[in-house]
Amino acid sequence: MRLKHPVLFGVATFAMGWILQIGFLSFLRPGQASPQWLLLAVMVLGSLGYTNLAQTLGLFWGLSLDVFGASLFGTQGFLLAVAGYGSGRFSRQLNAEKIVTQEALALFGTLFFWLGFAAVEHFFRPASPHPSSSLGAAVLTFLFNAGVVPVLSWMLFKWLRFWAFLERNHIFVD
Repeated sequence: MRLKHPVLFGVATFAMGWILQIGFLSFLRPGQASPQWLLLAVMVLGSLGYTNLAQTLGLFWGLSLDVFGASLFGTQGFLLAVAGYGSGRFSRQLNAEKIVTQEALALFGTLFFWLGFAAVEHFFRPASPHPSSSLGAAVLTFLFNAGVVPVLSWMLFKWLRFWAFLERNHIFVD
């Protein structure tokens, strides 16, 4: 489905995703393992064929996360944009509505994010002491992502259908 108002959809999706992320993070301690809502949303949108939207949301969501200072500025923006591009690049080969595909996206997205994050940290901060993430935290994050991705995918499918309904009924002024 082609969006008639992609910028408006992107801004609304950015705001909803950011509110969800901030609301969820307010319940966690810093450094605690949690689902990566925004990574999963970018991967799912990319797998649905919205590659440009996934890249753009990934970049802006990542830069917004980078403001919190948990990583080098730009790291999460870059990684989320590349994740959106990667899932969008292979979207023709994916059936995003199948749970197996969603779980594979969660696995590969989590693995890519953890390895990419570690590589950037190692390259740009090799001499400074920084906490290394444990394998247990990575596994726990993947398990959270695997549990959340079907629900998040369902929510994104419904959001896209709702947006299509609004556009079909001319809710927005052209």
